[in-house]
Amino acid sequence: MSGLDHASSGEVVIGGKSLTEMKAKQIDAFRASEMSFIFQAFFVEANQSCFQNVMLPLEIAKAPRSLRKRRVEAALKAVGLQEKVDALASDAVGWPKAAPGDSQSDRQ
Repeated sequence: MSGLDHASSGEVVIGGKSLTEMKAKQIDAFRASEMSFIFQAFFVEANQSCFQNVMLPLEIAKAPRSLRKRRVEAALKAVGLQEKVDALASDAVGWPKAAPGDSQSDRQ
């Protein structure tokens, strides 16, 4: 239903908008601005700060810089990591560690 797959028949309507009638770029923009995904696995860039890791999806969504900063700070505060904003993810206590087989070296 996210537009990642195409309907073989019928119509996919989300929030009153027909994904069936949208072009690929329109679906991408809709997905980036209107949808959320929950992933079973996660990716943390260990050599980036906690702030940079949390900000990445907002950069991809082209959120305004001022909004990004506020949202990242609020998200880190919500999970008790506001003091780790500048810490490397690999050094932040309480920051999720990569699952086995999910490190950079394992992907090369």
